[in-house]
Amino acid sequence: MYIGSRKSPVFLRIYDKVAQSKAEGDYPYWRDVWGEFEGEVTRVEWEIKPKDGNFSDDIRDFSLFNGFSIRELLAYLIDWGRLCIPGEEGSKRCRWEDAPFWQSLRDVIFEWSEGMYMPTSRFGKKFKGVSDAYVKFLSGTISGGMAKLNPDSPKFYDMIEKLNFRGETLEKINQRAEQKAKVIKNL
Repeated sequence: MYIGSRKSPVFLRIYDKVAQSKAEGDYPYWRDVWGEFEGEVTRVEWEIKPKDGNFSDDIRDFSLFNGFSIRELLAYLIDWGRLCIPGEEGSKRCRWEDAPFWQSLRDVIFEWSEGMYMPTSRFGKKFKGVSDAYVKFLSGTISGGMAKLNPDSPKFYDMIEKLNFRGETLEKINQRAEQKAKVIKNL
């Protein structure tokens, strides 16, 4: 199973290592590495391009890489390519339950990290401003919402009214915007 693209800053591979080693003819070597273990071996590999991924300096520069760096990176990666069980329709993906395999992997990482769970960030600690690409994205999101909520006659005010009807009131939206603005001001 592959998650992401080989060209992207983070790429995840999950595969049957026994099957691969038998196909490539190095199974006896891997059995020796595994202490003569015979059974299923699932390999989980993340390929990371730290410079392309805008990771922090301690992850991009190996001379700064330390025990905290690897723990923060693992905490980020275990959430980035998460295998989960789909929840109810309309539920947010971040609330979906981890698949049993992924939960066991998360447990191993948590134990290895001695309970430290603070993921790294790929965005850095500075506000990047409002780009033309962001403006296009925002415009596309708004126009898409207008079209989906009223395909016969898409209007901005109708979209706001339909959001309100579904519990996303203008007051809620403004409160969230104020919270986000505080974060942006601190960057």
